[in-house]
Amino acid sequence: PEAEDPFSEVTNNATPAESFPLQREVTEQFADSVETSKAKNSTFLQPHEGKNLNSNQRRQLNALLNDYEHIFRPGGDATPYIEHRIETGNAAPVASAPYRLSPAT
Repeated sequence: PEAEDPFSEVTNNATPAESFPLQREVTEQFADSVETSKAKNSTFLQPHEGKNLNSNQRRQLNALLNDYEHIFRPGGDATPYIEHRIETGNAAPVASAPYRLSPAT
């Protein structure tokens, strides 16, 4: 018999099914060292990203990105573990080329 695909049903639930604790607590000293190593690594938040975070949250997120840099590194192959779908009901999906919007919108 064919194995059941665990990713065949995607839910719209915004609540995570599982949470995983950090392997270590983010200390002030470690977070500061992460800030100094940003120039060497592109896996950190860029200045235009995370504007809704306060400085402490931003440092903690950058520390997390640094700890798991091998996972968050840009590039690489697409994951085979999940498939994104947009339900269109009975309507045919619409495809259009990307286009720029005015900053005022």
